[in-house]
Order: sequence, then C-alpha cells, then structure tokens
Amino acid sequence: MIKPLSLGLIVSMLLISSCTNAQHAMVHKFAITEISYGIYTSKIVAKEPIAGSPTGNHNVTRNSILIKQTQRVPAKLGIQFGAEYKVAADGNDTVRVEVEWVFPETHDPAGRITNTSLKYPLAIPANMVNNSNYTLEKKQEVLKGSWVLNIYHDGKIVYSKKFDLY
Repeated sequence: MIKPLSLGLIVSMLLISSCTNAQHAMVHKFAITEISYGIYTSKIVAKEPIAGSPTGNHNVTRNSILIKQTQRVPAKLGIQFGAEYKVAADGNDTVRVEVEWVFPETHDPAGRITNTSLKYPLAIPANMVNNSNYTLEKKQEVLKGSWVLNIYHDGKIVYSKKFDLY
C-alpha cells in the first residue's frame, strides 16, 4: 500500500515531468519583417561603449526617418544607413538578437587590417518597430564597397541586407 506522502511525491514528479516536456514541445513564434531600408536621419540619444567598434561606441537613436529607400549609399561622413524592421514574437517581452555589420577592411596607421565586422548583442522589444543603422562618424569608417547588415537569432541569420557604398 502506498503511503499518502509517497503518493503526493509521485504525483508531484509526474506534474513536473509533464510541464517540462510541454515546455520543450512549445513552438515560439519568431519572424522579422522588413519595413524599409536605405538612408535615414535620426536623433542620437545615447552612446554605449562597445568593444571592437571603429568608433568605440554604439549609438542609441530615436525618431529614425527614412530619407531614401536605396541600397546604394554615398560614402561620406555623417551618413546613416540601415534597415527598419519588426520582430514578431510571442508576448511583449524583449527578444535577444545579435546585430552584425560586415564592412570593407579597415587599416591601422601601419597598414595592418584591424576590422572587417562588428557584432554585438541587442535586446529589442517584441512586436514593435526597431531600426538598425550605421552612422559614418569618423574618417576611417568612410569605406567604399560592400556593407552587410546581418541579424542573428539563436545563432542563425534571420535577416540580411547588403548596401553598396560609393
């Protein structure tokens, strides 16, 4: 005969097991929808330090306004380019992604290659519009050639847009 305490323990373990299995079986909705891309203007509201960045920081912006939808961007100081998108996900929590900018080689004063990309984690609000822009702030960033914006989720590229700086 099973004692009440043992029966309660067995029932608890079965409930925990079934909840754990249900969590593994649950499919989470995740999708990125492109809204626009090209040249933008926006207000920089903060600068966060970021290792490996050619400028040493990551700009946090507000009020991004599309100036021109294009993948051809003039390579000049002050230009902002990138993409506006919406992440569709379950609930209204933040979604962890990684943003990567791949750009032509940069060189230090001795001519050595220093960077070809910048990748950083970002928590963005689900089900809201977000914008990932790159602003050419320093002379060494004004590089003609192919620039690519990649967004990763769970280690996989879920969005990519190529820009040609001329």
